[in-house]
Amino acid sequence: KEEAIFPELAPYFVALGSAYFADTTEEIFDYDGVVNLLSQKKEKKVEHLVNPLFTSEEEFETFFKRHQKVTVPTRDITTYSGKAYLGLDSGSTTIKVVLLDEDENILYRYYSSSKGNPVSLFLEQLKKIRELCGDRIEIVSSTVTGYGEELMQVAFGVDIGIVETIAHYTAAKHFNPDVDFIIDIGGQDIKCFHIKDGAIDSIVLNEACSSGCGSFLETFAKSLGYSTQDFAKKAIFSKSPAELGSRCTVFMNS
Repeated sequence: KEEAIFPELAPYFVALGSAYFADTTEEIFDYDGVVNLLSQKKEKKVEHLVNPLFTSEEEFETFFKRHQKVTVPTRDITTYSGKAYLGLDSGSTTIKVVLLDEDENILYRYYSSSKGNPVSLFLEQLKKIRELCGDRIEIVSSTVTGYGEELMQVAFGVDIGIVETIAHYTAAKHFNPDVDFIIDIGGQDIKCFHIKDGAIDSIVLNEACSSGCGSFLETFAKSLGYSTQDFAKKAIFSKSPAELGSRCTVFMNS
């Protein structure tokens, strides 16, 4: 007959083992002795360091200004009348909403953590957009992408559902018709895809590990007492940045 035994002190076994081991040692250390031993301990060299992203603030400013050249103009939704196009992105950790006018100006945009309940957040935003549009603006088409594509399409009757790689390529091609390589850093995965002859030719994804992805970076930053924005600034100007992808996400967040 097989039996399973659950000792009452099972949760404390590891601590008990430490105590029993301490009881067997013949060496006795006082406080000053422990401090002295710790002070003699050599610092372990951190491995997997990489070169700085930017060697100076001037170099960063040049980079920043170059990327700021590609922007989407905005337009006041309260004064616009006409047709509009709605885009939704239900990602693994965040949601995004964009409403464009006929000239591809942004009438409305929204970005937020999904907070574990993207449906209610999208519903809240759609109600707000409807209120802002009134009878002046007609949303003639809507498209959704992302992890929650099918759920949102069913929940809100969205016209079109497309895979996120196509959505990303469509946006990238709008700004750079000759784009041939795209990196998409999402909340839980990273996608790299090559473009050839106007189509996605190949895609490479990270495997099971989400090290370096958005959700990990946010959690890791909070564990160090930083917001994601402040953490990014620290990383940008770090003199010896660490290669986070070289370590397990679970252990780095623990």
